[in-house]
Amino acid sequence: MSDTRLLPPNPALLTVHSTRKLPRGWLFLLLMAYAFSGLIGRDPWRPDDAIGFGIAWSMAQGNLSDWLMPNVAAMPTPEEGPLPFWFAALAIKVFASLFGAPFAARIPVGLAIMFSVACIWYATYILGRTARAQPVQFMFGGAPHPRDYGRAIADGAALTLMATFGLLLRLHELSAEAFQFAWLCLLLLGLARSIEVPRTGALFSGLALAALCLTRGWQAVLPAALTIAGLLIWHPPLAAARRSFVLIALPLALVPCFLWAVALQMQGSEGTQFLAAWWRWNIANNQGLLGSGDLLYFPRNLLIFGWPALPFALIAAWRWRSRLEASHIQIPLALLIAYLLALVPASDVQEGLMAFLLPGAIVLAAFLLPTLSRSTINAIDWFAVMGLTIAILLIWLGWIAMVGGWPPTIANNFMKLAPGFKPSFSSVAFIVAIISSSFWLVVCYWRIRYKPQVVWRAMVISCSGLVAAWVLLTTLWMPWLNHTKTYRDIAQQIRSAAKDADCVSAQRLGRPQRAAFAYFGGLNFERLSVARVLAHQPRPEKEGGEGTDEQVACQWLLTQDSLRLISDTLVYPVLPEGKWTLVWQGRRFSDKDERFRLYRRVN
Repeated sequence: MSDTRLLPPNPALLTVHSTRKLPRGWLFLLLMAYAFSGLIGRDPWRPDDAIGFGIAWSMAQGNLSDWLMPNVAAMPTPEEGPLPFWFAALAIKVFASLFGAPFAARIPVGLAIMFSVACIWYATYILGRTARAQPVQFMFGGAPHPRDYGRAIADGAALTLMATFGLLLRLHELSAEAFQFAWLCLLLLGLARSIEVPRTGALFSGLALAALCLTRGWQAVLPAALTIAGLLIWHPPLAAARRSFVLIALPLALVPCFLWAVALQMQGSEGTQFLAAWWRWNIANNQGLLGSGDLLYFPRNLLIFGWPALPFALIAAWRWRSRLEASHIQIPLALLIAYLLALVPASDVQEGLMAFLLPGAIVLAAFLLPTLSRSTINAIDWFAVMGLTIAILLIWLGWIAMVGGWPPTIANNFMKLAPGFKPSFSSVAFIVAIISSSFWLVVCYWRIRYKPQVVWRAMVISCSGLVAAWVLLTTLWMPWLNHTKTYRDIAQQIRSAAKDADCVSAQRLGRPQRAAFAYFGGLNFERLSVARVLAHQPRPEKEGGEGTDEQVACQWLLTQDSLRLISDTLVYPVLPEGKWTLVWQGRRFSDKDERFRLYRRVN
């Protein structure tokens, strides 16, 4: 017996009625709510969001060198590429007068989320129309048209993306990760499009590779490039695209990165040092996991971070194992495996690396949907209904406790975590929360009452519930969350203590804090060279920036200490040469570890 006869048959079994499309108005409103909730009504939060805002703000207020060399308030940040912050800086220039700089800088983030969903939708739509992806064809008709089938699967992919738990926070920060995710979705679209129109697919893929390089270097580019090379060589449907990738994608990927490098060289020694530091960071960031604790980080967190996309993707690969060579499985699976292997040489554990796995996982997970049994779908739905309804009720209970003081135990806990917080009733937030909760109830009623037999029904409850909970959390709880995370008050205290300071040096000050103090406090920090930043890297246990025991140029010095690591009675900051007097010291009420001190040089 041939080995192929032992493999399962086509796992997808659908009728025409199962491939009805998701209502477009409902999908668009859901996407808008998902994309922009969490971006409005808050200050930059540490670490990544504040760093990203600091870079964008420095670009918007700076000159050409600031646009070419990302820096946080005159502190070079060679591990970051400039592309995401170009978008944010342009948005600040255009929209800051209308919405304020923090939200203006996040507008490109919301657009990047919408762009990601669009790319995933179109990539899945193209792959879903391929011959090998089609469900079982019935003898007497009744099977869906490839166009309708691809559209229904694509709707499921869009819902899966918005239902993936780990993406909620990562995509709603002004950071490189949000844009890297968008470029990977564009790459996936380029590979899928290459099956039908090689030139367009090569164009998309080349732009995606260039954008990845200009966003954060090799860590995202190398796995993508190897995936493209492998698919062009071994995947027959992409054989016709080889010439287009060589003539179009390769130049598009290399030329923008080359031009950025040339522009840096033209900035003189500082630009040359920045480029060299960028290269060194890329090499150092891919030298292997350190320690057994780090080795356990990804296995312990991957499935939770990627739920439900990643577990569904693994099951989909097994269900479609008889057609692993098919484009709708091989292309996203190759991208998923490439970035899974890229976790091994990573020298730092971070959630952003796990997000690289999700574009491929989301497309694979969408092709699991037509293979699920009715009982499995019901189990998924009831689990989502129970879990997300409880989450929504808890969010409402927390808000009632904050605003109304009942239950008193919960209200007291909120006040302990945010001393000085003054709750107030916002009619706009309340109306949005009511609409969001009503939407959740309508979706649950629709699902339970009508039991729709559509392929994307397994994801509609999970997606709708998560988006509803996210909207509630970022409206009802946003004032309290922002109060616990902002540096606005402490920055204004520093500004009041240093009213006549035209230049401030820093010691062990983290990049997030530096960005917040520069924006909220208007502090003009001493400009640091790349060499000085690299010479005074922070110790691993500290979050912050440069420690300097050398001479500083400014008459004012701002230091950051960790109360967890030092004691006032034992250790004082090692100050630069000269005589300094303590002018002010303080910390955020919500952080018992950080302590800031402001000194003035005594002439």
